[in-house]
Amino acid sequence: MPSDDGCVVCAECGAAWKAVRITAPHWDRPVLPGIERGGWWHRLIGSVPKDRDLLTPDDRGRYVRSLDSRLVLLPADRRAEVGESVVAMRRRLRGIGRIGRFVVALIVLAVFLVPGVMLARTEPSGWIFLAVAAGVSLLLAVGILRGTTWLPPRKMVRSLSDAGWCGSCGRDILALPVAEDGCVTCRGCSASWRRVPSTSPTG
Repeated sequence: MPSDDGCVVCAECGAAWKAVRITAPHWDRPVLPGIERGGWWHRLIGSVPKDRDLLTPDDRGRYVRSLDSRLVLLPADRRAEVGESVVAMRRRLRGIGRIGRFVVALIVLAVFLVPGVMLARTEPSGWIFLAVAAGVSLLLAVGILRGTTWLPPRKMVRSLSDAGWCGSCGRDILALPVAEDGCVTCRGCSASWRRVPSTSPTG
């Protein structure tokens, strides 16, 4: 039973834990497909960060892994459930920090192309340098735009939970009961989120 301070004390080691942070034991949870794990091909092709780079606290302070901005890590059952809403949610997540990435990409293009143009106008062989600079700068700019700069996991999980999705596994959390601290606990991954709206803009 919780004490007056809202904590429960372990009978074996004496450690105290806030009762509101204790979720259901694993044997009481429904059997659901696990969270997808990102492989090296996901990081290479889908620009998915490593799992440790997606770690972020949920609204009860427990560290969980956020979904990636392109939802490559979204479980297959949830992907089938939401259908085309995945596209809208991906667009919503990729919008975080988009202006910053665009500005940096323009700066990279300018740094490479401006000297290349100046050299091409003064040197006969400058066009070769300009072509190489254009290719390199274009690759770098595309990498920046497709990357995860200014896409912190904390902002992504907040955007997901505000839309009624679990920030860690993407499952629906709109119909879950709200605890005394204003949080709901995802039945798929036990992550906890606060301020869940009554409707989801992405289905």
